[in-house]
Amino acid sequence: MSRRHLAIVCFSLVGLWSPLGASPAQEHGLEPFGDARGGIGFPAQEHGLGSCPAAEASDADTLIVLDEWVVTASGPRPSEAGYSVEMLSGRLLGSGWTEGLGRLLSMHTGLLVREYGAGMLATGSYRGSPAGHTRILWNGFTLQNPMSGSTDLSLIPAFFTDEVALQYGGGGTHGIPSGAGAIHLRNTTPTHSGLHLRAGLHGADLGDFAQSLQASYKSGRLFSRLRVFNRQAANRYSFMNTALGDRPVHTQESAGLDQQGILHETQFQIRDVHRLDIRWWWQESTRHIPPPLMQAYNKGVQEDDALRLTAQWQSQLGNSLLRWQAGYFDEGLLYADSLNGESRSQTLSVQHRGELTHAPSPNVLLGAGIHHQWVRARAKELIQNERQQHILSAFATIRWEAIPQHLHILLDGQQEFTDGKGAFLPSMGLLYEPANHYYIHARVARVFRSPTLNDRYWQPGGNPGLKAERGWRQEVSLGHDRQMGQKPDTGTKRFLSLHKLSLTAFHSQINDQIIWVPAAGTMYWNPQNLMRVESHGVETRMEARTSFSGPFSLHWRVRYDYNIARNTKATSTNDASPGRQLIYVPKHRAGIHLVAAYGHLVLFADHQYTGRRYTSRDNSHWLEGFHNTDAGLAWQWQMAGYPVDLRITAHNLLNQAYELMPGRPMPLRHYRATIHIDIIPKKS
Repeated sequence: MSRRHLAIVCFSLVGLWSPLGASPAQEHGLEPFGDARGGIGFPAQEHGLGSCPAAEASDADTLIVLDEWVVTASGPRPSEAGYSVEMLSGRLLGSGWTEGLGRLLSMHTGLLVREYGAGMLATGSYRGSPAGHTRILWNGFTLQNPMSGSTDLSLIPAFFTDEVALQYGGGGTHGIPSGAGAIHLRNTTPTHSGLHLRAGLHGADLGDFAQSLQASYKSGRLFSRLRVFNRQAANRYSFMNTALGDRPVHTQESAGLDQQGILHETQFQIRDVHRLDIRWWWQESTRHIPPPLMQAYNKGVQEDDALRLTAQWQSQLGNSLLRWQAGYFDEGLLYADSLNGESRSQTLSVQHRGELTHAPSPNVLLGAGIHHQWVRARAKELIQNERQQHILSAFATIRWEAIPQHLHILLDGQQEFTDGKGAFLPSMGLLYEPANHYYIHARVARVFRSPTLNDRYWQPGGNPGLKAERGWRQEVSLGHDRQMGQKPDTGTKRFLSLHKLSLTAFHSQINDQIIWVPAAGTMYWNPQNLMRVESHGVETRMEARTSFSGPFSLHWRVRYDYNIARNTKATSTNDASPGRQLIYVPKHRAGIHLVAAYGHLVLFADHQYTGRRYTSRDNSHWLEGFHNTDAGLAWQWQMAGYPVDLRITAHNLLNQAYELMPGRPMPLRHYRATIHIDIIPKKS
């Protein structure tokens, strides 16, 4: 750790132990929001300034309740109103702990995660789109790598976020364009005051060991929290070598991981109408990358480091909310292997956003703002070794409850300029609730994605003349939501209680999609605007609960996705891809999640099916479909009056041999265990 990082840690520890006496903070969010079906709300006007309750909040004299829910369509911010939304929070995020978000999102949502092995690169995509069409936002700030256009989910520990909201569909998000959807990572504020410590240990039979510590303090107008984790993973796992005819079982010896991270956040409430949030996130990671199955050598090493500093100021002015955000992001990557040598890149990004939201009447919510991002990327492979980029967006939104409790109309518009080249992104959503707990939702949006810096300037192969990808996305949903976005009523004793049921149909067409193809007469590839991709399909979600007399209950959730994604335009005279399924995009995906609770003991199981994925554009080669099952138990008890949570999980319980990407086998059956202890204030 450098002296700069050490100084920041010392400053944060001082801030953590410096309470400011004042009136108690209120427990509702400042930011206006509606439910995911488009409802309008302005809680700051009704409850005053404060923070959203954390999913993990619990009283000192009660056991922590395991929170395994994935709630579809509940309480997003205005930018998400009118979209299909899935949310993860509470103990479900805690189950992933210091692991990257990729596995959790793959097992519990409709996001398709392409992972290159345990602890290796993992990217996510929606509905057959490329990974670059998935925007990842941390408290409103984009985490996209400006050079590659994607984000490695394995470098985002679940331990560093309190709530994850998956927003489906393209359009704009607070001035940030999204080609296919967005993943919102949020940090919330707990309800309890005083000092709260949480320590954890993690171990796996792969040689994976990690430790974490979370310390928070809340008093009056101040809240401060520090999270620290350390992980060393040898990742010596067994896999089946499918490249050999007899498919022998081998042990992976070259996939070690060393990772450390610190996240600190401080929140100041000034009077009752102003709030300042300051966060910083430092992380380092070193990964040993094994060669694919078809290669015997060429082991690689990748080092990633990141420093992210953000600040947000919010002011409530009558029926209006004024928000300003600024962020500084400094990230580096070093990759080296025996064939390609060493490649080092450094990106610096500065982001600013100003936004005003106003509620002129109880049924109307208006918003407008401006967003600017400046990027500087340095790498010897870039033209002139350095490139800069300016992205400027102006956006506006209208939320109108045309017929109270029944009809909601949602209009968004965003004008973007990337290095002076502009695009207008309109979108419209309608929500109709014909009866209590039933809804019909429809949305149409124009999508836009500029070429990345690598697409334009990487040498050899970059193409400065590339055009942006443009298209339209549409979706319509029919749904039943008995709890209207709230958690199920666990006190009701029913054999079968259906909480959520939805059916969503979607369609999109993207023109000028960028694809890297071999350059004529050369040994390298270059990107071109050659593809016209059309996607359509359906998604179903169902969530229910069975409660019996006594302490036993069963919660279950089922999902199924059907997705056709095809290129409709030949890229050359010999191109056989038109009408064929896109590579790595399965037509069928399904999953079931079961949680059985008996007193303080919880049994859980997750099963996922992923269908055949083609690895050649003419669909002549493929990876077979596979089943993947995780199962385990969690037990909670009190130790010296403090809650303790123990979780044991068997991953890949059926010992299936499978690959998410060709030549990158995933581990066979293995086991993990985590234990957490909470030290929280006693009730007076």
